[in-house]
Amino acid sequence: MSWGKSSDSMIELFDRLLSIHPKAERRTMFGCPTGFANGNLFLGLHEDRFFIRLSEDDRAAFVEQFGATFFAPIPGRKSRQTLVVPERVAAQPPLLRQWSEKAFAYALSLPVKRAKKRRTGARKKQAGSKLGAKRTRRGSRA
Repeated sequence: MSWGKSSDSMIELFDRLLSIHPKAERRTMFGCPTGFANGNLFLGLHEDRFFIRLSEDDRAAFVEQFGATFFAPIPGRKSRQTLVVPERVAAQPPLLRQWSEKAFAYALSLPVKRAKKRRTGARKKQAGSKLGAKRTRRGSRA
């Protein structure tokens, strides 16, 4: 599945929001910029829409006040904690900043999430070869 690229103006706004938080880490997800704190996602862009991860109480308030919907980068696969920021909120930088600060505080309140180690292609290939024939001590097939 391919997604559209975020516009330069949205990326610029995202970077300004992220620069407020010295402990924030900028990563790329879905080919778009995202913000993490202690390894936990708190803010991001998907195409030209912001998405935000809030505490349960803040999530309920955000949905009630602004009619926010749950983020679903793939149809039918919606997130349980991440909401799409409505355009009327994104169009008001002070309001967007207020909510991004709540999201940042929530991410810092969560346990630190360590990055998962990635398996290299060679290890995947070797793991897959175990399904075929058994190997002897020297690695030749029996």
